Amino acid sequence: MTLKGGVLGLLAYVCGLVLIISTSFAVNAKNPPQPLVIWLSNEFSVEAVSAIAKRFTQSSAIPVRVESPPFAHAKFPLFAPNGNGPDIFIDYHHRLGRWANQGLLASVDYLPTSMAQYVPLAVNSLKYQDQYYGYPLGIEVLSLAYNKNLVANPPTNWYQMQYWQKILMRQGFQSLVWPVEQTFYSFPFVAAFGGYSFAHSGFAFDAKRLGLSEPGASRGIDFLRALIAQNWLSLKANPAQIMKDFSQQQLAMMLVLPRHWHDLKKLGFSVGLTSLPSIENKPLRSFINVSAAYINQHSQQQDIAAFFIENYLTTETGLATLDKHVALGVPAYIPYLNRVASNPWVQTSFASLRDAQLTPNIPEIGRFFDVMSMVWRQLPSDKSSTLILQQAQQRVVQ
Repeated sequence: MTLKGGVLGLLAYVCGLVLIISTSFAVNAKNPPQPLVIWLSNEFSVEAVSAIAKRFTQSSAIPVRVESPPFAHAKFPLFAPNGNGPDIFIDYHHRLGRWANQGLLASVDYLPTSMAQYVPLAVNSLKYQDQYYGYPLGIEVLSLAYNKNLVANPPTNWYQMQYWQKILMRQGFQSLVWPVEQTFYSFPFVAAFGGYSFAHSGFAFDAKRLGLSEPGASRGIDFLRALIAQNWLSLKANPAQIMKDFSQQQLAMMLVLPRHWHDLKKLGFSVGLTSLPSIENKPLRSFINVSAAYINQHSQQQDIAAFFIENYLTTETGLATLDKHVALGVPAYIPYLNRVASNPWVQTSFASLRDAQLTPNIPEIGRFFDVMSMVWRQLPSDKSSTLILQQAQQRVVQ
């Protein structure tokens, strides 16, 4: 399997596609071509991918079925091997290690010229045990959204955040709230003080070396506990209520991902986007997630799936269609990134990558997230922060 990267490769794909189509009609003209099946996690837009698929069908006569099944990432390992799964699955990079170990993903042989067209962070996030899997689409990282009517100058550090907390509370508003029990939002506060998920060398992660017992990590837990004790945060906060409060201008700031951007821009007031504030001169270290299109190793249409991804999905036109419906954040494909580089929100996300950490793509990351969910629920307990993290680390590496 090759990627876009040369005239000969493109001609080979085109000739192969024509041969497949002509052969299928020659065998039985009454039978339509087998549809290409694409699954999406619920964070992505069926409408956007369907629009791209429509262009593909018009030029190839191959039908495409785009679906977003409930719990798609949980169903994929069950359905993929028996022929009932998708040919293509669009999801995030951190699940690929488990799926690659299960033999569910087709590897991708990147040509040097092809690899050079992607942001290195994005394409390397798809490398696992010296193999590449999937095609990167966009890079997501947390940013701070703020209501410009309530916050004139967004805080760049926690001292300034505390200032806004006092001012806004006097006026009957909330300052910043996030869903504490979701690791993607709370772990940056642990990472700011030195904690991390798995140690790494380059883009290779070590499943036996966790950073939950690193010096300072417990201070991040103490920091969150203090906010709960001050009634600043609550474990009851959920994303839907937070977005509702922000849209009704009762909440001044919120932590957001690119998938929220379009909704924020539709609100009836001006919203700004900036990088996360620092704490004691230490940056909040958000996780980085990379969205990607994978090919099912058990698919009977791997060549067609690759042709669709390379020549329709991961093109400037294809990515613009995706971006129009659900923002990609920092596009992984450099020609399209250059096209949107002047967008201030893309610039904010790009700048935020400097202090963020890539979500590990090893199979153990699933257990890490499960264990951290238990950590957040223990924040109101009397157990020491050090003990909470020590026990969490033992559960992950058991």
